[in-house]
Amino acid sequence: MKIKTAIIILFFMAIMIGCTPKSQLLNIPDITLNKEFIIKHTDTTKNIFSIHLVFKGEIDGNALIILKDGVNYSKEYKLERGKVDFNIDTDWYNTKCIIGYAPQDVTSGKLVVEYKFYEQ
Repeated sequence: MKIKTAIIILFFMAIMIGCTPKSQLLNIPDITLNKEFIIKHTDTTKNIFSIHLVFKGEIDGNALIILKDGVNYSKEYKLERGKVDFNIDTDWYNTKCIIGYAPQDVTSGKLVVEYKFYEQ
C-alpha cells in the first residue's frame, strides 16, 4: 500500500514539475543606450500572479532597471558596476511587462535577462 501511495505522489510531482513555466531570454543589445523592452506572456488567457527576472552579465558602470505594467505600477532597481547576477521576484498581474533600462555611466559590457511569468 505504501509503494502505491509513493508512486501516486511521484506521478503528481512529475506532472507539477512539467507544468513549471519555461524561462525566456531577452538580450540587451546595446547596454550604453536608454531603452524599453516589452516582454509578454505567451498565453493571454491565463491569470498571471507573479514574475521572475534574472539580470546576468557584466557592466562597467551603474544602471537603473524600471519595471512597469503599463497601467499604474512602476518600480526602480539599481544595477551596480561589475558582475551582475540580480534577481527580481514580485507579484505581477499583467500578461506584459515593460522593462526600462537606463545606463548611468555604462560604456561596455553585456546584459541578458532571463524571465518567466507564473500563472494560476
